Amino acid sequence: MVSPNLYTIGEVASLLGISAHTIRAWERRHGIVHPERTATRQRRYRNEDIELLRDVKRAIELKGFSLKVASRAVTGDLEPPEPATRGKRSRRAERWALEGDASLWRTVGDILPQLFLIIDREGKIVEANVAVARTFGNVRQRFTGRKFVDLVDPFDRSKATMLYQPELRIVQSWELNMLTHSGARLYSFQTWPVNQGDSTLLALVGAQMYESQAPRPTVGVPMLDATGAERRGEAPSH
Repeated sequence: MVSPNLYTIGEVASLLGISAHTIRAWERRHGIVHPERTATRQRRYRNEDIELLRDVKRAIELKGFSLKVASRAVTGDLEPPEPATRGKRSRRAERWALEGDASLWRTVGDILPQLFLIIDREGKIVEANVAVARTFGNVRQRFTGRKFVDLVDPFDRSKATMLYQPELRIVQSWELNMLTHSGARLYSFQTWPVNQGDSTLLALVGAQMYESQAPRPTVGVPMLDATGAERRGEAPSH
């Protein structure tokens, strides 16, 4: 049964100022939205669908993106390139070689609801999007030049460093506890290299998984006793 408060394709077209044909094409080619269907197979769109379509339209008209780049940014389809096979790059790798410029991804990043950062080979933040500023409670300019690991829970900082040292790492799921302004949160990151002149940087997109629990102290980690004095964690007795 189709949910109430849905819109027909004609109504969506009128709201967004684009044709029904264009909406169908975006849906068919890039899977930007997945509308519900009536018993007679008529499309019905939710408010969330309309917002996604509006974001794609803005990215194309205001930022000059191609439909492919705009749809990938809005839907979060930012998978890194597949590994090369027998010295040949995959089609996805070829595509990213063309679209992997850092200046492009800086602009794309602001469309993303996820955390988006670009860091250099030393782990210093070159760019952070609006979601980063909102999540960590600071203006985005304050993140430039900071170490990425400063945003990571101390227990996960060694793991975070492995993303860029000794070399830039391409991953599809790298879980890190992040120190957000509202507490520790677990994020899953995917990364890929981007070009800036002759330099190669690392782009990261992080999506929150669920609220993480603070790790338990281990041996050698400073803690405070009831008087406020520092003491050392002890291994549990068996």
